Amino acid sequence: QGLEGEQLAHYFSQAAGECPTVYSTRTGKSILTSDSDQKEAYKELQRLAAHCRGHLGIAWHYWRERLREPAEDSDDSDTSQELWLLDALAEAELPTDTGDLATLLLHTLLIHGGLEDHALKHVLPFSDHESLNARFALARRGMLSSQQGRWQVAPLSYASVRQLLESRNYLVDPL
Repeated sequence: QGLEGEQLAHYFSQAAGECPTVYSTRTGKSILTSDSDQKEAYKELQRLAAHCRGHLGIAWHYWRERLREPAEDSDDSDTSQELWLLDALAEAELPTDTGDLATLLLHTLLIHGGLEDHALKHVLPFSDHESLNARFALARRGMLSSQQGRWQVAPLSYASVRQLLESRNYLVDPL
């Protein structure tokens, strides 16, 4: 079940222990406070939830990448619990001419939740050399990340990978 903005607000405030005040760099208004019961605050987090299709892990990665501390030249001691949320985050973009091999590799990694290099030859209908070259190219673009030798679609690339797969008529999760 996907998360919505209000649920993200509660999760982010609890995950931080002591909830800092988070402001939008676009509007200057608070997005998250210790008493975040404001509908306006949930609107920004609802956009994040929609972009991440309700996936908590992906939303968490976007949230972490967009958070910034205030400028250091501020002398106010209250700013120690303030953070700013960037309005937009540059995502890794797939070129429109992404080949079939790279597309199938991305689809395979999503289906299997990631794979090690040696497993690619068992699940892809391409040679080891072709599969590894495609994996290297995607990793260079920031589309893939590796944890303990296991390659997976990078969390911040999920939305663009999903969009590519949908445009090529691959099966994707419903709206």
